[in-house]
Amino acid sequence: MIITIIKLLHSIIFKIFFLILTLFIISIFFLSNGIEIPKIDILGYKVEKFYIKLDKKLIITINKIEINDKKEPTNKANKINFIIKSIQYLPNYFKKIEIDSLKIGQKKLSLLYERETFYIDTNSFRLSSHIFYNPDLKTITVKIKRLLLKNSQIELDGKFDYLVEQERWIGEGSYKTFKIAGNFYLTYEDRTINFKLNSKESTSIKELVDYIAPPEPIKVWIYPKIPAKRYKLHYLTGTIKLKRDGSIEFDPKKLKAFAVAYDAKIYFHNSVPPVSTKQIDISLENNTLSFKLYDPLYEGKKLNGSFVQIRNLTNSKAELDAHIIVNDKIDNSIKTILSAYEINLPFIQTEGKTSAVVDFTIKLSTGEVVKYEGDYRSKYAKLLFDKSIELPVKDLHVISNGSKLIIEPCNILFTPYLNARVNGSIDLHNKTGNFKSLIKSLKYTYNSTPLIKIADQKFNVEMSFNDKVIFKIPKLNLTFSYRKGGDIKIVSNDIKPLIPYLKGPLSEIKSGKIDLNYSSKRVKANGFINYSNNYFKYQNKPLEKFNFKLDKNRFQTVVSINNNIFITLKKNDTYISLGNIDIYIDKILKILKNYTSKSSSTHKKTIHIKGYKATLHYKKLKLPCSSYSAIIKTNPLNIIFTSKHDRGKIMGVISNKYINITGKDLPDYVIRNLTTLKYIYGGYFDFEAIGNIDNFKGRVLIYKSLWAKNAFYNNIFAALNTIPAVLSLKNPGFSKKGFKIKKGAIQFSFKDNILYFKNILMKGDSAQITGKGKINFKSETILMLMQIHFLENLTNILNKIPIAGYIIFGDDGTMAVSLNINGYLDNPKVKTEVVKDIIQVPFNILERTIKLPFKLFELNKAD
Repeated sequence: MIITIIKLLHSIIFKIFFLILTLFIISIFFLSNGIEIPKIDILGYKVEKFYIKLDKKLIITINKIEINDKKEPTNKANKINFIIKSIQYLPNYFKKIEIDSLKIGQKKLSLLYERETFYIDTNSFRLSSHIFYNPDLKTITVKIKRLLLKNSQIELDGKFDYLVEQERWIGEGSYKTFKIAGNFYLTYEDRTINFKLNSKESTSIKELVDYIAPPEPIKVWIYPKIPAKRYKLHYLTGTIKLKRDGSIEFDPKKLKAFAVAYDAKIYFHNSVPPVSTKQIDISLENNTLSFKLYDPLYEGKKLNGSFVQIRNLTNSKAELDAHIIVNDKIDNSIKTILSAYEINLPFIQTEGKTSAVVDFTIKLSTGEVVKYEGDYRSKYAKLLFDKSIELPVKDLHVISNGSKLIIEPCNILFTPYLNARVNGSIDLHNKTGNFKSLIKSLKYTYNSTPLIKIADQKFNVEMSFNDKVIFKIPKLNLTFSYRKGGDIKIVSNDIKPLIPYLKGPLSEIKSGKIDLNYSSKRVKANGFINYSNNYFKYQNKPLEKFNFKLDKNRFQTVVSINNNIFITLKKNDTYISLGNIDIYIDKILKILKNYTSKSSSTHKKTIHIKGYKATLHYKKLKLPCSSYSAIIKTNPLNIIFTSKHDRGKIMGVISNKYINITGKDLPDYVIRNLTTLKYIYGGYFDFEAIGNIDNFKGRVLIYKSLWAKNAFYNNIFAALNTIPAVLSLKNPGFSKKGFKIKKGAIQFSFKDNILYFKNILMKGDSAQITGKGKINFKSETILMLMQIHFLENLTNILNKIPIAGYIIFGDDGTMAVSLNINGYLDNPKVKTEVVKDIIQVPFNILERTIKLPFKLFELNKAD
C-alpha cells in the first residue's frame, strides 16, 4: 500500500509539473495581476478554472484537471531528472498549488502544496508529506507527517528515501492501527518490496488478523486458537512483487516472523480443554509456524518441554506436529485429548506417575492423525481398564508407533495374590491386543484356606476393546468382558482347564461352567459345578452336582442351588434354607472356623439356618430331623439351635466351646443315631449334655423301649445261661428278642474321645440292669462292669437254687449277677464274676444296701 502510494505520488508530481510548466509559459506575461482561464484542453490534459498569480512566488489554484493515463513508453531517466529538478525548484518558485479535483485515468484525488508540504486526499487514503531533493546524496526524501489508510484506519508516519542512482526506495517509520502500534522498515527496488515490521505490546490482535486475512491455516493458529491477554510482534518480514500489469505477487511461504503471546491458551481441538501457558514464542519461517511453550499446564498437569508446529501452512498439505511431554497420571484428561484425534487408549492411570513423550502429526484439512509415536515409562502405575479392572504395574515401558502399542516386559503385582511378568502389544486401530504372561505366583486364600494356586505357568492373553474390553485366556478357557460403566462378564463354558489350579475345598470340583455378570449395582451369575464333597447328601447319595443362580444388589445377595438350597446374605446376616439335604455339621463347622477364626473381632456375622426332612451328622453321630433351625454368630462362635423329631424336640446352645443341649420326647431312631445305644427300639427318650465341647457330662432317660438282640446282647445272654440259678428263674427278663425296658437312666461324661458311664440303670419287668464303665472311640473298645438284678423274692430263689454260694443278695431280697464286659465294641467278651461274688457276699449286700441304683437317679416320668 505504501509503495503504491509512493508510485502514485511519483506519477502525480511528474504530470502536474509538466502541466504547470506548460501553463506557466503561456501565462508568464500576465502573472502579476493574476490570470484565470476557464477551460483548457491541450496535450491530453483537460483543465477547468485555472488560476495563477505571481506574488513573490507563484500561487496556482485549479478546480478540476483530467489527465488521460495512457500507457506510453517514456524515458525513465528523463522523467526522474524532471522530477528532481521540479522538487529542487518547487520551494523557490511556488508558494501554493491547490487542485480541488484531479483525475488521472480512473484515480481521483485532491491536492494541495503549501509551505513545502504536499496534502493529498483520495477515497482510500489521506496524506501529508514533505518532499525534497538532496543533490549531494542524490536522494529524493519523502517525509510523511501523516498517512491515513481510510478503509483500515491505519496511520503511518516516517521517511522514504529514493536513491536516484540506485533506483531504490528505503522507508521506515511507525504505524498505528486496530489498537496496535509499531514500527516498519521497507525497501523497494526492481519492482520488489521487502518489508519488516514489529509492534509494541497490545491486548488484542483479532481485528488486525481479520483485516490482513492471511491464509486460513495461519489465521486460526494466530487467532482464535491462541487467545492471550497480551501480544508483542518482534518482527514480521516478507516480500511483495509489483508486476508490470499492475497485479501484486505475494508469497506467504517467504514470510518470517517472531511474536510473543503472554498468559495464553492453546486450543488444540474444539472438544478438548485448552493448554494454558504464561508465554508462547511464536515463530514463522519456511512456511512453518512454531510454538514454544513456557510452563504449560493442561488440566493441572505440567507439560514442560512440549512444543507445537504447523508445517506447509499455505496449502492443503498443512500438518500440525505436537511434541507433548507429561510427567503425571495418564488420566481422563490426557485420554480426552488423545481420543479427540482417534487415539483411543483402553485404560487410564489412577495411581503413580508416568513420564510420557508423545509425538503426533495431524492433517489439518481433515483432522486425520497421520503419525503417532509415544514413549511411556513408569516405575509404578495402576491402570484402570474401562472403569472395571485395575492393574498395578511396576517398571512399565510402553512404546507407541502409529496404532501399535508395544508393552515391554513389566511386572503386575497384586500383593499377596498375583505376581506376573507380562509383555505384548495393542493395536489401537483394530482395537486388539496380544500378551504373553508368566504367572510367577497366583494364589487366593480365604482365612488360611487356599482356594487357587498357580506357580511358574505361561499363558497367552488375547484382548479386544470395541464396545467393550475383552480378555481371553485360551489355555484356561476363560473370557473376561468389561463394558463401559464398569460392567464385567466372566464366562467359562468348561472349567476343567482351571481344575489343576484349584485348592482347598475347591480342589474337589470335577467339572462345571460359569456365566457371571457384574456391575456397580448388581451381580448376577448362573452355572453348575460337579463337586465331590463330604458335606452334603441328597436322597442318601452324595450331592455332587450343583446348579446355581446368584443375584446380588447393594442390599442383599440371593443364591439358589438345585431348587432346594436358598441363601440370602444381608450385610451382617446370612439366611440359609435347605430341603431334603443331609449335612455333616462337624465338617461344615471346620470350614466355618477357618473362615471366621482370623476375622476381625469387630466384624461379627450371624447365620440363620432352617431346614426340613434331613439328617444332621456330627462326627459319628446322626440326628434325623423333621425340621431344624439354628442361629450361628461369629467372633466368637456361638450357636443356638432347635430341631424337631416327630413329637420330640432338641434345643441347644454352643457358646465358644461350651455346650448346653437338652432333648425331650425323642423317638428311638434319634437316640440310636445320636448315642451309642444302637440297639434300642421303641419308646421315647430325654437327654441332656452340659460342659466343654470336648469335656462334657449328661444323662439319658429311657421310657418303654427294647434292648434288641445283637452281638453284645447275645454275649450277655450266653453268659447268663451258664448260671443254673438264672436258668431256674421262670422269667429272668431276657428273651431272644431282647430286654424290655420300662424305664432307664444313664449318667455319663465325655473327655478325650472317651465316653464314661458313671451309672447305668435299666428297669425291666422282672430284672434290672445297673453298671458303669467306658467306651474308647479311638480304639473302639469297651470296658464295663454290669450287674443284673432279678426281681423275684428271696424265698422263691432259695427254694429253686440248690447251691447258695451262687447267690448275691441285695437289701430288697433280690438276686444279682455281676458281668465283666471287655473288648471291641462290635463283639465284646462277657464274663461272670461268680467266685468273686461268693467271697464278697457280705460286702456286696452292704454296698447294695447303701448304693441302691434306684436312689441314684430321679426319673422324671412314671411307668
